[in-house]
Amino acid sequence: MADEFVFDPRHRLGARLGTLTPEQLTGLIEGVCRAVSARTEGFHGGVNVANISLDDAGAVGLGDELGDGTDLHYTPEQIEYLAPEVFWKNERSPQADVYSVGLLLYTWANGGCLPFLYPDPPASDRAEALRRRMSGEDFPIPEIAESLSVIIAKATAFRPSDRYENCAALLDAFQVFAEETAANGAAIAAAQEKQRQKQAEEEDLMAGILAAAEAATLPQSGSTPRPQRPVPPPAEPEPEKEKKHFNARPLIIVILLVAILLVATVAMQFTNLRGEQDSAESPDMNTPSMPPVTDLPSPDAPDISDDPNALETDDPEVSPSAEPDTTPTPAPVQSEHTYTLYKEDVSWNRAADNCINLGGNLVVINDEAEFKTVTDLADSYGVTFVWVGGFRKDGQIAWVNGETSDYYPWAAGEPSYRDADGTAENFLLLWKQNGTWVYNDSRDNPAADFPAAYSGKIAYICEMD
Repeated sequence: MADEFVFDPRHRLGARLGTLTPEQLTGLIEGVCRAVSARTEGFHGGVNVANISLDDAGAVGLGDELGDGTDLHYTPEQIEYLAPEVFWKNERSPQADVYSVGLLLYTWANGGCLPFLYPDPPASDRAEALRRRMSGEDFPIPEIAESLSVIIAKATAFRPSDRYENCAALLDAFQVFAEETAANGAAIAAAQEKQRQKQAEEEDLMAGILAAAEAATLPQSGSTPRPQRPVPPPAEPEPEKEKKHFNARPLIIVILLVAILLVATVAMQFTNLRGEQDSAESPDMNTPSMPPVTDLPSPDAPDISDDPNALETDDPEVSPSAEPDTTPTPAPVQSEHTYTLYKEDVSWNRAADNCINLGGNLVVINDEAEFKTVTDLADSYGVTFVWVGGFRKDGQIAWVNGETSDYYPWAAGEPSYRDADGTAENFLLLWKQNGTWVYNDSRDNPAADFPAAYSGKIAYICEMD
């Protein structure tokens, strides 16, 4: 009965997951799988450490199901145990719950750490780990027991069709590991403790190396810091590739790579002290600090013509006279300019064409004051995403009217150049994130690719002389 698995917030699982004995883990997974199966034959979505309880007697509780998907502002615990297809496309199935249970198993085997993470990571590293996992990047599975590695690999397969059919099927497969635990729990516990210590030692070493690197990169008194070059686009993901079971990279390689970095950094400092400057560097980017991991940017962006006035679109129904959903109120910015907002789920290219057909162009933001005027207009309509007239040309942000800007309040982790699924992100999108307007480089038509996250929330602003 479902009543057997009532969630008790006094015994929330949380970070205790990594400290459970193999016997406690066995009871936990059996309880969670049975609770999911008892609650629904479809998708539950609430399998995460903040929504599971485990008391001293071993009683397992499971909290509420995930919402209906209309509000996609997940908590950190929800998103960190969420299946990729639920996050990207809101595709819900029993296999998505299997993925979440598989992450519980992985986190226990990995000493309490999710894929690509280590103890007590900062928010920026958590966000990067999520990006890698959500894109389908392979993650190494700790060698605690061969049967457990096989279960984790199948349960956390990127493609839902490659996973167990549901939590009941996962529980059947898990009985092999449960029997191993009953027969040889001490050896399994020792292997898990060894993995935990290995992670702690590697984290201590990396912390020392990174501290040394940071100290070496601090500018000397009187020197001028060098602007950062744009981060190259990440490699395209390979979601269908079979997971590889391998250990963390040898620490000696990390040490050698960082040593090379330190030598290069010292050489760069020496060059700075002599007053030499690079001839082709990107403009400074004003990037706010990393917010708590409650949202991740969704995918975005194909290339466009080098001629900003020759904006082409694949959309066969470009509307030459777009109309806003309500009568817009032009917002005067300067004596010779007005801005008008149109709320419509369109691509960047279509928005740019619409503005041209209306006798203007997508808004060009030159400075902080203009940025505030534009975002105040967006706030008055209650939109979340707003297309503006910036696009990527030769690796840099250009504007549709040929003007330049030195004000770029990028979101943390942006510009990312490519989305997690490998799609190029070449178009500038205003995004209200945690109450603050920031820039995000985006794909051309995110509303078409990810309607659950974008539909009804996109607008564009036309600037008229």
